[in-house]
Amino acid sequence: MQLINAKTEKIITYIFFLSIFLLGINIYDDYGLTLDDEIYLRNAQFYFEYIRLIFLEGNSEIFSKNIGELSNELIGETNPFVAPVLFELPIVFITKALNINDSKDIYQLSHFANFFIFFIALIFFYKFIHIKFNSTFYSLLSVLVLCFSPRIFAESFYNSRDIFYLSLFIFYLYAVHNFLIKQSFKNIFYFSLTSAFLIYAKVVGILPVTVFIIFYYLNSIKKNNINFHEIKIIIFTFFLILIFIYILWPYLWLDPINNLIYSFQWMIGVQNDHVVINYFFGEYISSTNTPWHYRIVWFLITTPVVVLFFFVIGFILTLIQVVMGFIKIDNVRTDPWINKDELFNFYLFSIIVLVVFSAIKFNPSQFGSWRHIYFLYPIVIFYFLIGLKFTISLFSKKIYKNLFFSLIIINFIYIFYWSYTYHPNQQVFFNYFSKEYAKKNFDLDYWGLSNLSSIKYIMENNKKYPVKIATISFSSLRDSILMLDKRIQENIFVEHDYDKADFLITNYMNKTRKNYKIDLKKHEKYFEVIVNGVSINTVYKKIN
Repeated sequence: MQLINAKTEKIITYIFFLSIFLLGINIYDDYGLTLDDEIYLRNAQFYFEYIRLIFLEGNSEIFSKNIGELSNELIGETNPFVAPVLFELPIVFITKALNINDSKDIYQLSHFANFFIFFIALIFFYKFIHIKFNSTFYSLLSVLVLCFSPRIFAESFYNSRDIFYLSLFIFYLYAVHNFLIKQSFKNIFYFSLTSAFLIYAKVVGILPVTVFIIFYYLNSIKKNNINFHEIKIIIFTFFLILIFIYILWPYLWLDPINNLIYSFQWMIGVQNDHVVINYFFGEYISSTNTPWHYRIVWFLITTPVVVLFFFVIGFILTLIQVVMGFIKIDNVRTDPWINKDELFNFYLFSIIVLVVFSAIKFNPSQFGSWRHIYFLYPIVIFYFLIGLKFTISLFSKKIYKNLFFSLIIINFIYIFYWSYTYHPNQQVFFNYFSKEYAKKNFDLDYWGLSNLSSIKYIMENNKKYPVKIATISFSSLRDSILMLDKRIQENIFVEHDYDKADFLITNYMNKTRKNYKIDLKKHEKYFEVIVNGVSINTVYKKIN
């Protein structure tokens, strides 16, 4: 879609990305912490000390000890935590280098870093879509959808697990496409590195990498014409991926094979054994008893309507293309793909189907909406563009095309208005059709980000110090306190005894139903964080 000259398009693109970056650096410190941030940071601090002993002090004795012993010696915790530190470890290195010790500064740096990586991923996504659609308009639209879908936008600052992984997945997709076009050493290197990132950051990364290698192998032996050069490339790439995984993953340095097996078992076990109470369709359900459609429903109610509409069209078109590739015509079986471009499209289709199926089949504990598969959203947007382009092509009259663009613009005006109105709680977004039902029947602020707003309000409006606060929900208040100035932190005491607390705070996310049995007759409502007409966080003050 060429409406303006190339020079003007370039200027618009630069202004577009500059605007996103300026917006990000102005609001990255507005958000609170998730329940997992401190745990992952402590884990990274251990591995920092571990690496420092090896490379700066040349201490080889640590190779004769297990992780638990080392953790106890280095950070005072017997913590055999093998979770990835791909994001957090560089943060620790930076804070050590710059002598940043204040928790607020550390976590604000983490928020900025998460957004910055996401911003770079947006640039790569723009380049990827431009290659596939040869259109600046569709490229900018894809970035607009990815960046400003409210939940994705909010979590791009603080969700260093799922949004960071989404960013890695974009880098990976870009590398896969380049690898298919040309198997140069540069492209092989980049593909191997991004594959290692994907596998190390989450165990699910094994699936897209393995499927692609299989597809590439099948393409190399297509029609019984074996291409030995491409098979050599596959073998070389496979071993290069293993080398990168070993280098990137400090936990593997002690015992590569056994630790790799144990770490995958541990990560799968932690995910499946973690139990919380979900509020789903108006019922409290254990995360291990959620229906198979849990994540699909969350995707449908939290994704902008215009994206859903054209995604469905694009997905159906791709499904038809895939099915036609396996249908026999005149007793001759056609190929599922004719060229590498179709191979790539078939690969994207396979990934979204296999990942969703695997999440349903092999992940019994489901919680936190669909955030664990956020990384599929770039593929969703890819299908959204296919559906949009196809729909527009059906209408020759300009008035109908303008109507479609007007609907898209109206939808984004609504999204921007919603995000602006409820900042910094965009993570509680539900789309236009679901919002009234969902706000009363689904979890809202399940990660406790709004606790920070409530604690700030208490500290700004209370004259008696120190303040004793307690949570009557699942999320920890201690995490939110880490985002405050040290002087303020010293005047807050987190109580475990509700009767001793001056203030009780809830974000309505519960681990057990007993949280609802707390007697609030001795308390009065003091403050609420309101989003879309419903409280996502409430503070109760003890009645003197």
